[in-house]
Amino acid sequence: MIHKFQILKGHRGLFTNKLYKGREFHFSDGLNIITGRNGSGKTVLLNFMALMTGNTDNSVSPHFIEPIRASKGLFEKGYYTIPELIQKKIEDLDYPPLKIEWDGAIVNKVNNSNFDKGNRFDKLMKGSVAQQMYNKSGELGGVISQFLSTNSAGEKLIGNILSLMNLPRDYHGRLDKRSVNDAWLKCDELFYEWHSSFENKGKPTILIDEFDKHLDLDNQQAYFEFLKEMAKTWQIIVVSHSIFAFKQKNVNYINLNPKYFKTVSKIAL
Repeated sequence: MIHKFQILKGHRGLFTNKLYKGREFHFSDGLNIITGRNGSGKTVLLNFMALMTGNTDNSVSPHFIEPIRASKGLFEKGYYTIPELIQKKIEDLDYPPLKIEWDGAIVNKVNNSNFDKGNRFDKLMKGSVAQQMYNKSGELGGVISQFLSTNSAGEKLIGNILSLMNLPRDYHGRLDKRSVNDAWLKCDELFYEWHSSFENKGKPTILIDEFDKHLDLDNQQAYFEFLKEMAKTWQIIVVSHSIFAFKQKNVNYINLNPKYFKTVSKIAL
């Protein structure tokens, strides 16, 4: 799990986000909710954390280093390690200096574009684990059946939410040397060395970017019940504008705009 994340003062002249002035954030092992106005840096914060936990190519989970990405160039021998790739991306994108306290457990970062919204939904709906989770999720548990035959934006999100339960809880196994060439084996070795350097004793983490923005109100409420249930076995760090994001108890809030949080929390009462 991610324990602490620091953004040191940056110098990106074209980027005016206040996060570049430096911030420190502390995370619990359960449900963490990031709130803030549009443009306050919620998605930026998720992207920073995903990068620093090994996701260097915007995929859902850290995975093999592809030789073409890890190669130092046509006229140079050798490959970048994951820490070197991370640092290179920070420099290429002119990100501010970043620091993380993290135990090495896998971190998945998802938004609605990451999931296939077709057959995966029907498959997951038939799973007993999915059914049990939804039965514990209040209003959402009572309206599952109607989503099997409909296809609106909000209903697709239900399938995406279910897909969270199928995210990997650990890193991939070693590549089979009979199936790949030496370049892939070398990159697999670099990846294995990287994630083997951590203890990996904490909860796996899911970073979720605004999954609920097209859900109707009762399903938004159920969505947060669902996340609290998942947080028993995952560390959840979620971005949301939902009014129900401000009504939760016993969760850790990451408030990028404290004044905004105070104002909306009064409305949510």
